[in-house]
Amino acid sequence: EIAQARALMAARGMPSSADEVSDDDVAEMLRAMDDGFRESAPVTAAQAATVILDGVRAGERRILIGADAAAMDAAVREDPLRAFSADDVLPTLAAIPDSPYRQLREAQDA
Repeated sequence: EIAQARALMAARGMPSSADEVSDDDVAEMLRAMDDGFRESAPVTAAQAATVILDGVRAGERRILIGADAAAMDAAVREDPLRAFSADDVLPTLAAIPDSPYRQLREAQDA
């Protein structure tokens, strides 16, 4: 997990080598991101399950939970290949207010 995080950090131009960031710091960053995601989730698991089940029962073809899902859905419909490219997926998600991805992007830019 630490090695994967370092690779993602390096790909985004962030300090990532062991000389620059300790394993403990990377692990703490991962914990903070995980906690931030859980704390800022727009709905609980139970609420999401209710929306999903209600959508299935109603025969809905698309069931989107949260602003991030709606943003990704719009991005995929606009340009499917670009939406999932490494350079474009985080900016798409970072544009969502109160998104953990936005907080990550702001931390990277600081």
